[in-house]
Amino acid sequence: MKVSIMLGLLMLGVVPVSDKPPTKSFLNAKIYDLSTSPTPKRLRAGVSEPISPIPEKINYHCPVCEEQTIHVRPKGVYRHSMWTLCNLEFMRKNLNEVSKKSKLPMSFDETCYCKVCSEDNLTDDVYIEIEVEGVRVRNKYENNDLRILNAFFSNQKDVNIQMGSGFRAYPLKNYIPRIQILLGLRSAPTSEEN
Repeated sequence: MKVSIMLGLLMLGVVPVSDKPPTKSFLNAKIYDLSTSPTPKRLRAGVSEPISPIPEKINYHCPVCEEQTIHVRPKGVYRHSMWTLCNLEFMRKNLNEVSKKSKLPMSFDETCYCKVCSEDNLTDDVYIEIEVEGVRVRNKYENNDLRILNAFFSNQKDVNIQMGSGFRAYPLKNYIPRIQILLGLRSAPTSEEN
């Protein structure tokens, strides 16, 4: 009965107001509603994010151990090298906004940027961690994850996806598998399944 009431509210576009984080059953009902909704006929795309050049060096302050790590721009720099590090403040701000909107605790594991925490094994492997029903779900962060989660928790039917240096709008229902993985409602594929 609770699920049918939630589905009814979702179909009307009404999200129950609560101070509590959503449950897995509520999130599954929300995903079901998205999966059965009509695909938007007109998709709009807009750039709403800063695109800044990669600086010669970045001083990273680790929030875990409080140490400083200087990252020097590689000689053969390409578009995504150091990209998440360059946009980390913007990503943190967006993560906090999505966390407030969803009422789910969210954080980044940025230890890959810290020479101390990573034991000098510096990488670009940032992880996004989302807590659902007391279980922390950890996944490697992908470029459009915050856009997808923001669209999902804003009850949008489409999402602006970054492709290269531009953006293009796609139906959000195309990203249901990624939403399920990020929220721990489905397991991430293993390397054998890819």
